[in-house]
Amino acid sequence: MLLIFFIVAATIDSETGLGLTLPEYKPDEAPSQVEKSRVTEIKIFPDSLLLNGKPSDPGSIAEMVSTRAKESINLSGEEKYLVLILSATSTKYLKYIEVLDQVKMAYRSVQDDYSRTKYGTVFKVLDETQKAEVIEKVPVLISIGEIKNK
Repeated sequence: MLLIFFIVAATIDSETGLGLTLPEYKPDEAPSQVEKSRVTEIKIFPDSLLLNGKPSDPGSIAEMVSTRAKESINLSGEEKYLVLILSATSTKYLKYIEVLDQVKMAYRSVQDDYSRTKYGTVFKVLDETQKAEVIEKVPVLISIGEIKNK
């Protein structure tokens, strides 16, 4: 009886994976081309990390992304900078998550700064209308891909 009780009462921990919001699929829409000057490219290899083609560390990613996001606040949607994260298939998941976290933290930092300037408070406590305006000015633009060959 105790065995059955513990089996029923135990919670089964399942991995949920990463929470990413993907854009809506539109089959008749051609893929858009982005000017290379608008892209911050991050390549993740098992033994190295390249930021715009130069060796880097995860700590410098947030600085580069936040600088570019701040520069694009007053640009139109088609002109805003975006981040392209490419990873090799043999890259450890933890390293990939660390880079993705740095990018997301950089965007959130810029959103918080813009929110403080415009509304006097951080992004998290804004109402939905205010959040939508901040997201329009500082959208989180991340594209994720895979490196085929090193």
